[in-house]
This record gives sequence, structure tokens and C-alpha cells, in this order.
Amino acid sequence: MYFGQTEQILLKIAVEKIISDSKLIRGIIDRDIRSEKKNDMLDGINYYKSKHDIMKRDFRKYIVDGKEELDPNASNNKVPNSFHAELVDQKIEYILTNQISIASKNTTLGAKIKELQDKYFRRTLTDLATNASNKGEEWLHFFINDKGEFDYIIIPAEEIIPDYDDTYKNNLISILRYYKVDSIDDVGKLTQKLKVEIWTKDLVYFYIENDKGEFIPDASENPNPRPHWVVSQKMGEEVLSSEGKSWGVPPFIKLSNNNNGFTDLKPIKGLIDLYDLIFSGFANNIEDIQDAIWELGGYAGEKLAEFMTNLRKFKAIKVSEEGHVTPHTLEIPVEAKVKLLEIIEENIYKFGHGLNFDKDQKGGNIVTVVIKSQYMRLDIKANALINRLEDVISELIKWKLFFEEPSFVFNEADLEITFSKNMLINETEQITNCQNSLGIIPEKIILANHPWIKNVDDAVKDLETERANRNINLDAGNAQ
Repeated sequence: MYFGQTEQILLKIAVEKIISDSKLIRGIIDRDIRSEKKNDMLDGINYYKSKHDIMKRDFRKYIVDGKEELDPNASNNKVPNSFHAELVDQKIEYILTNQISIASKNTTLGAKIKELQDKYFRRTLTDLATNASNKGEEWLHFFINDKGEFDYIIIPAEEIIPDYDDTYKNNLISILRYYKVDSIDDVGKLTQKLKVEIWTKDLVYFYIENDKGEFIPDASENPNPRPHWVVSQKMGEEVLSSEGKSWGVPPFIKLSNNNNGFTDLKPIKGLIDLYDLIFSGFANNIEDIQDAIWELGGYAGEKLAEFMTNLRKFKAIKVSEEGHVTPHTLEIPVEAKVKLLEIIEENIYKFGHGLNFDKDQKGGNIVTVVIKSQYMRLDIKANALINRLEDVISELIKWKLFFEEPSFVFNEADLEITFSKNMLINETEQITNCQNSLGIIPEKIILANHPWIKNVDDAVKDLETERANRNINLDAGNAQ
């Protein structure tokens, strides 16, 4: 969703038109919260946590003559089947289990890349990719921390409203971020209020919601507005001078899940909901004693509810001397339901572009060409995310250099980013293929495809060290 009014908001803020700003900010946030995009994000988050729509259903309720009734004795099993979480985790493990190789022949660029590649970087990329799969997109915010160092953190996409240029919609003009913070009201009660940040290419403005629901400048942020970061000259503890600095752009990088920015849940949500409904209803049918129709003769009780309770609780019913209780069992269409569940499951993996390991990986020592064909759908989905992860990595390195090496001219073409996918393979066949490729293709590509290699860069260094030591020993032997 695009809003071309953020600069007008900031212009009004500058002339202190607080009331009109408050209404405008409120309108933008309310519209964003109700948008289909944000609803899709919340669905993706919930289904990843197995909080499916089926959990909202009450199987004890039924309709008679247009009136809702409740059977307190009916089973109410609600079973979420976590296909979405499995498919997302499958994709992330496929892409990011193995170490990403990021390198450059440029010495300065190579040094900065090495500084960036730590455990925090790898965890952040994993969380960023997982969140983007669930939400359709996720945002990385880069900043200068309290130590004066380049740093970055994930900002949830559900808190972000981007403002792009009106022409091509690819130039980020500003970011409006809204999120809840704890607050103490006038009577000492803990409440939550919305806080708003508006980031432009030069400044950030802070707002807080007051008791009337209006957005006013946040007095706890000083100064407000302020530059992206400040460079200070000190003598001891005394600040001699300070200068506000800016990135020249809102300091946020978006990771899109795919070309459309769709969640991984969107194509399969209806199928998962149908599977949950059938599976849960099936479980209730099997458990419920209502699967039998009871013919009562000479029943001593007055209410049918009492009959069902006695049958469940005591496994016995009191009848008169000439009375009888005869069950007429209803046949549950087990085979038809099981077959339907199998078809739905197959379509979930098909349209979710995933691999069903329970079915697809049976059969022992499968040749690599067959394995690769099974991974084809997953590979298509993974590549869409990989291409965008490469852009995020490149952008992050660019802004790190912008801060730490201002005179350095960054060229994206100098970067070499290689993802080594974690595919279940025929290991013997793969090793043979690597050996047969020596002298034909670059060794780094061979190492990236070798099943024993987890970190390509480390493997290259180890190989170079071994060769250097071998040459030293050889020279020493010749000298003797």
C-alpha cells in the first residue's frame, strides 16, 4: 500500500498543525491495519505458530430452524495441521542451513565483508527470511549504535508503512512506523499507547498517543525531530561540537518474499483450512457416541440429555421391565474421508511448492537426477527469495561502507554471493560428479556442490594452506 502524503504530513508538522496531523496520521494507520496485506501478514504469523482458524470453531454448535443451539455433550476437537510451518522451515533450511559464501577480490570490500559475517548476521538473515515467508515481506533497519558502530536490527513488517515515489514506486521516500508501548495513565493504571516514528531521508519525527487518542510530539525523545545520528567532538567528558548526519535515505531495507510480496501461506490457506475442518470433524465423529441413533422403549428418564449423560458416564441406562434400548450405528465414510485428506495434502505440497519427505524420498538410493526433479517446485520458490536476499546483503554492505569508508566507491558487481542449498542427495554420485569436474569448472563451484563442504570460504582457505605446505615440503626435499 502506498501513501504519497507523508511529505505533506511533515510539512504540516513543521508549522505545528498538530490537530490536522493527528487526524491524518490516525487515518493512515487505521487504513493500514484494515488492509488485506496486513491481514495476510497476521494470518501467516498465526499459522506459523499453529494458531489456525479452526481454533475459533465450536463443533458443539448447530442450527435448528435458524436458531443456534449448543450440545454440551458433543466432542469439540480442534486440530490445526501445521503444513505452513513445515513448508516455511523446509524452505529456510534448504536455503540457509549451509554457510553463505560472500567474497570479493577487492581488498577493502573483502575486509568489510569478513567483519559482517558473524553469528548475529547469520541468525538475522534466517529470522528475516522466515518472517518474510510468513508475512510477504520483512524490514531491516540499519543505524549507528551507542558505541558509534554500524549496526542493524529487524523491524516487523506489520509495523511499517512505506511511502514510495509516485512515478515508479521503487524509490523509498519515507517510512511511518507504529507500535505499542507501555504507559501509565493519570490514575496510575498500566495501559498501552501507539507510538509513531516518521523517517525521512534526513530526519526522524516521534509521536505518542495521548489519552484522547491524538498523536502529539513525544516529549521523551529529545531532540524531536532529530538527525539519523550525531557525530560529536569531545575533550574528556565535555562536548566541544556536534554535527547531525543522515543516510540520505530512510535507513530501511525491505526483503520481499517473492515478486508479488505474497506470503507462503496465501496460495494454500484454503486447503489447510479444509484439511483442518475435515480432520477435526472426523475426530469428533469417531469420538462422539452420537454416531449411533438410539431407539428407546420404556426409558425411565424424561430428558434425552439425561440419557446421553448416563450412557457416557455410567455406560448404563435405566429402563422399565418391558423397555429396550437399541442402537442403530451410522457408518462413518472412513475410506472417502481418508482419500479426500490425501488429495488435499498432495495439493498443499503442490501449490505450496514444497517437498513431502514422507512420500517423495522413499525408495532408498535414488539417483540425483530424480532427487532434483522432486526438488523442482521447492527450488523455484527458494530462488525467488534467494535473489532478494542477495539484494539485502548487498545493500547492507553498501551502507556499512558508506559509514566506515566514505571515500570508497561501492560496486555491486565486485560482490560474489553464493548460496549452497541443503538438498538431500545421492552422496556417492555427487562426489563422483565433483571429481569428474576438476579442471573443467572453477574449484570454488565444485567445493560449493561437494556434500562434505559446509563453508565454501573455509574450504578454499584450507585447500590453499595444504597446497602451500605441500610445496614447502617438496622444496625442502629437493634441497636435500
